[in-house]
Amino acid sequence: MVVKTMLRQYNKYRINDLYMLGYIYNNNVYVTIVKYISQKALYIEVAPRKQGYALRFKPTKETKEKLLKNKSTICLGNSDILMNDKYNKGELLEKKIFELNNQVWKKDNTPFYIDGDITVNDIKYQIKFEQATLTTTKQLKRLHKIYG
Repeated sequence: MVVKTMLRQYNKYRINDLYMLGYIYNNNVYVTIVKYISQKALYIEVAPRKQGYALRFKPTKETKEKLLKNKSTICLGNSDILMNDKYNKGELLEKKIFELNNQVWKKDNTPFYIDGDITVNDIKYQIKFEQATLTTTKQLKRLHKIYG
């Protein structure tokens, strides 16, 4: 399955209005708000546990440089803010974004077709950090059976 096809199917079922895309550039953590994730920032790989293929956010250096030019981009600080023994970098990014928005963070696995990761001013955001999985082919097939 190609990125374009999986992304089109994913966008059909997603609930969020916008994305907060996190990435490291020159040892700093940045977050950029976008309406859609560019195909150039995504790739497909074999998913674990018989899930088929996984669509993942993996921005190249060129993609990161384009994101940095977006007026919504903010620097959260040095990449050391994502170091922790208890949580992974994506979870730590979520936690930091919740704190910046004066909200209490708790670890969850709410699917993209049920809710966003955070709601700010009635806008639902999906938070993704480098290497994050958006969806799998198995999940998309299940959604297609349920919702058409």
